[in-house]
Amino acid sequence: MPYLPPSQPQARWLVVLAQLSGAVLLAMVLISALPFLLLFAGIGAIVLFFALRQLRREVEQSPLRESFDLDPTRPIDITPWHQRWIKQWNQRQR
Repeated sequence: MPYLPPSQPQARWLVVLAQLSGAVLLAMVLISALPFLLLFAGIGAIVLFFALRQLRREVEQSPLRESFDLDPTRPIDITPWHQRWIKQWNQRQR
């Protein structure tokens, strides 16, 4: 191999080959891990479904529910306070 002065980088083909082999290796790992990730996500979704169902039953049976006056027909404004201030300021400007 000929002497490369310090100002010249490594051989370009070597860098490209290393990047390509790294990309191929990463693709193989991701493709082989995908079925396991999908399986775990499905199991987690099923467990979460039943847990949230049980939680909803418990909330509906809770005696604290009657102490809150929630009218389901009236919408609740959940706009953040800073956006409400901006909206009020813009309405005053008109």
